[in-house]
Amino acid sequence: MLALAVAMTLSMKPDSTLDELCQKVASSAVAEYAAKGLDAKDFGFAVGVLNLKEGSVRYGGYRETEGFFPASVVKLFYLNYLANEADSGRIQLTTEAERAAKDMIVDSSNDATAYIVDLVTGTTGGPELTGSAWEDWQAKRQVVNRWYAARDYRGINVCQKTWGDGPYGRERASYGATNTNRNRLTPLATLRLMSEVATGQSIEARDGLRRNWRAWMLGFLQRDPTSKADSQANEFIGGALPPGSKLHSKAGWTSFSRSDVAWVTLPDGREIVISIFTSGTDIANEPGIIQTIAKQLVEEAK
Repeated sequence: MLALAVAMTLSMKPDSTLDELCQKVASSAVAEYAAKGLDAKDFGFAVGVLNLKEGSVRYGGYRETEGFFPASVVKLFYLNYLANEADSGRIQLTTEAERAAKDMIVDSSNDATAYIVDLVTGTTGGPELTGSAWEDWQAKRQVVNRWYAARDYRGINVCQKTWGDGPYGRERASYGATNTNRNRLTPLATLRLMSEVATGQSIEARDGLRRNWRAWMLGFLQRDPTSKADSQANEFIGGALPPGSKLHSKAGWTSFSRSDVAWVTLPDGREIVISIFTSGTDIANEPGIIQTIAKQLVEEAK
């Protein structure tokens, strides 16, 4: 066991200069992509200047506390929760769980994510349930939400699997008739988690850690921004980075959303965290929007 304890003590400081930058970048993005359907309400983002030594982040944002459908970005939240549960001993990180965690992040596998959600919540999919069995299933499925709520994460809902064709049976019933219980993240909450992972502060403080969980998670999140084979890198924030940058990220996309969160180490030594969410069928297949926003933020956030 590692003789190390990590506290969740990330210092988050709002920065008016970064806020002003975000408003300018948002206006610029709307002006550039209005013809392709981008409206001011269709996106939100947050940017943070990270100090790894101090474990702090200065941040600004545009609609950064608004909730967005996150698609596969939610997998970062499941990965971090899995690491915490494994370190506490409440979950055994088997070879199969390790394989699923890797595939969930590196390849963004929905099947792997379903396995992880079942593992950490003690629930499974299947036919509809009624009565106490349904109530018990719903309560168990909320365990990840309860954990983040206890740590003052606000405006998020992380209780659903990710899908190709969509949910059926009890999984569909869990969404509610009008999908009010589908996953939701805010740019600010997502920026906070990536910052905590980057600084090693996303794991609960204990007498000691069973493993270097920061390194474990970052190993999955690390990407080559020049890779043509990894769409999570070249079609998202990574595609806007200057040569020589280092990238850790988790992207998500559907027919009606495109989002990304990234921790970027720039050639000049700056550590920047960016979280961008977009929504709308007109813009989901337009990678240039995220890259335009990210490029300006990387160039000017100091």
